[in-house]
Amino acid sequence: MKKAREHSPYRASIFEKLIPKETFAVLQEHMDKFNGFYTVDRNIRTYPDSIAAQFLGYIQEVNEKDIERSNGFYRAGDYIGASGVERSYEELLRGTRGVKNLMVDA
Repeated sequence: MKKAREHSPYRASIFEKLIPKETFAVLQEHMDKFNGFYTVDRNIRTYPDSIAAQFLGYIQEVNEKDIERSNGFYRAGDYIGASGVERSYEELLRGTRGVKNLMVDA
């Protein structure tokens, strides 16, 4: 919280980067109790086995240059391949933007 206040009391700051989906679901139900906090969906990449880390490479948050080069595909907070297969096949791995709506019965 201190780091966020020092950054800017008027701009959004990341409080927790990745939370488990179960925690996210509970948090979403009670967001009305946390004034000033909101959740942001972000794209992430996961692999079932991480045995080939050197080959696969790593990802990092996009910077301003990455956002400009992507013609607006990426937004602040998104991740991009930085090395290895992640970087070489970035356009294929990143997928497409979209929304998936599911209707469920409570």
